[in-house]
Amino acid sequence: MRSSILPLLALALLFGACQNSPTGSDAEAEQAVEITSDSLPDTAGARYERLDQFDLTSLINTKTNKFEGGDCNSRVGAYDLNGLTLVVDSTDCGDYGKTVTYYLLDGPETMRMVHQKSVAPYYDGQKDAFFQTVSERICDFQGPAPLMRARSEDLPRAVPGGAVAYDDQYDSPPWIVINAKGDDFVLDHKIDFSDDDWYTTSKNVLKDRLMGMDVLPRTIPMEFNGQTGMGIRGEFRSMGEEAIQEVAAAKANERPKETNPFARITSDLATVATPGEEGTAAYWLKRYRQLEE
Repeated sequence: MRSSILPLLALALLFGACQNSPTGSDAEAEQAVEITSDSLPDTAGARYERLDQFDLTSLINTKTNKFEGGDCNSRVGAYDLNGLTLVVDSTDCGDYGKTVTYYLLDGPETMRMVHQKSVAPYYDGQKDAFFQTVSERICDFQGPAPLMRARSEDLPRAVPGGAVAYDDQYDSPPWIVINAKGDDFVLDHKIDFSDDDWYTTSKNVLKDRLMGMDVLPRTIPMEFNGQTGMGIRGEFRSMGEEAIQEVAAAKANERPKETNPFARITSDLATVATPGEEGTAAYWLKRYRQLEE
C-alpha cells in the first residue's frame, strides 16, 4: 500500500505543505541543513526548537525502509533521541521537487513536533527563467497549545553541479580570423602553421579565454576572408567545438552543488495564526501512520 500512495503523498507534501531535502548521501539528504555544534539535551523532557540540527550518524538507527513509486524515491529512517523517536522521511521526486519531513514522537500515539522542508522548482514563463520555492514549516505540540511557524520564498534556481550555462546568442568580434594570404589569428595569438603544435596551441588560447567566462558561447565566433578552403574552415570549427566541450567538462567538475538552498532565505519563521487541520497533532499522526502501511 505504501508504494501505491507514495506519488500522491509526495506531491501533497510538496505543494500542500512545507517541505525539502537536499541531494547527496542519505545522511546529507535527511539532515537538509548544516549540522550545528549544539550538544543533545540529556532528557526526553527537553523542549526542541527544530529537528534538523542533529547528526543522524551519532544516533541509534532503529529502522530504515526505502520505497519507490512513479517519479519519487523515499527513505524513511527511525532514530532513538534520548528516549523519544525521531523519524525522518526523505522524498526525492526529481524535477518535481524534494522533501524532508521530521517527526518527533513520544510513543506511537503522541506527536511532539513535526519539521518539514521542501524545494519545489518551477518555470516562470513571463520572466523566461527557472525558480524554486523553498519552504519550511515547524509544527510544535510540546507546549500547552499547538504552534505552527512557517516561511517560504521563491528564489532563482541555482545552476546545479555538473551543469554549465550557455549563451546561444553570444555576439562579439571574431575570436578566430583566417585570411587567404596568411596573417591569421586566434584572439591576439598569431598562428604559426610551421609549428607542429599549432592546433593544440591555438585551442589552448581559446580555452584560456573560455575558462574565465561564467556563461559559455555555444559556438566560437569566426571570420574567414578570401579564398580559404573548406578543409581549413572545418578544422577551425572543430577546434572551437573541442575547446568549448573541454572547458565545459572542466567547469562541471569544479562547480560545487548547492546542498543548502535554505541558506539563501532571508525571511524568518513566522507564526501561522490559523493553521487549520495541518496545525493539529492528529493530522500529522495520520501522515506518520501512512509511512508504516
